[in-house]
Amino acid sequence: MIRGRPVARALLLLALGFAGGVAFAEPPWRPWYEADAQDWARMTSGERDLFVLGFLAGSGVADAERAGATDSLSYLRAFQQLRRGLDGRTLRYPFAPHLYTTRFGDRFFWENYKREPLWWSMVQVNEELKAPMANEGNRGDLERQADSARRAFEAAERRARP
Repeated sequence: MIRGRPVARALLLLALGFAGGVAFAEPPWRPWYEADAQDWARMTSGERDLFVLGFLAGSGVADAERAGATDSLSYLRAFQQLRRGLDGRTLRYPFAPHLYTTRFGDRFFWENYKREPLWWSMVQVNEELKAPMANEGNRGDLERQADSARRAFEAAERRARP
């Protein structure tokens, strides 16, 4: 049937070639645990924000589970308590997403950080951001500043949505 039709044969070969190329094509991103500054450089601004938001969300869920959350309402309560530092517990990654993305831009300027996995950079940047809070004893002021920055970022996100 296809033997006598050169156009149909060409289309079939083209479709098979495309399917084979898609099947063996390298994925556009490495797994999250392997991604580094080179991957960060290829991301758009929106993709960078989503990466950091996903990291913060995953960490926040883990923090809420450690605080005993089991259903949607207890997760919401745990998030509120952890954000406010009630019961002496706080979120492990308490800062606004844009603080992390800005620090990544600064960090990845230096050659010695370019092969560092993004997840490890998140851990290191978080420790750097927390250091003044522990050293200066002004945790409340810095938390208020971080909350203010987070609210400003969230407001800007809401205004940017169509």
